[in-house]
Amino acid sequence: MEASAYSVLAMIMQYWFIIAILYILFRIVENAMAEYRTHRQIKKEIGKQFFGYIEIEACDVGEMQGRRYGIRKENVFGRSKRCEIAIPSAALDASHGMVVLRGKKLMLFDLSHAKGVFLNGDRIEKQAQLSDGDEIRAGNTVLRINLER
Repeated sequence: MEASAYSVLAMIMQYWFIIAILYILFRIVENAMAEYRTHRQIKKEIGKQFFGYIEIEACDVGEMQGRRYGIRKENVFGRSKRCEIAIPSAALDASHGMVVLRGKKLMLFDLSHAKGVFLNGDRIEKQAQLSDGDEIRAGNTVLRINLER
């Protein structure tokens, strides 16, 4: 009789263990789905903050080539880690230039008067208006403006 009580108890423990494992798996999937929904909502909200993107087309720092940065209201590019677009190139100043959204216009400002900023091959004096597809050259770095999301 003792043997059958132990076998019944062992069988109950097996089912209890299976139920516990299924409950844990269910909670993991439920949490993963909630995190996915939150992440998707955050990504949707961030997408509304950008007005397009700036892509690094050419750079003397190979790992930077092809990177894209969302265009915000103010985008400083340069060598400093404080810049929104930080490019560790010796050919750039700490804060080399800035792309700013003013009203409905996207403007480029030269913050490096010594080395200069070039828009579509022409050096800008202080500022210039940007449009879709424009090429910004600063040092050995080429940035491309894309106003599509």
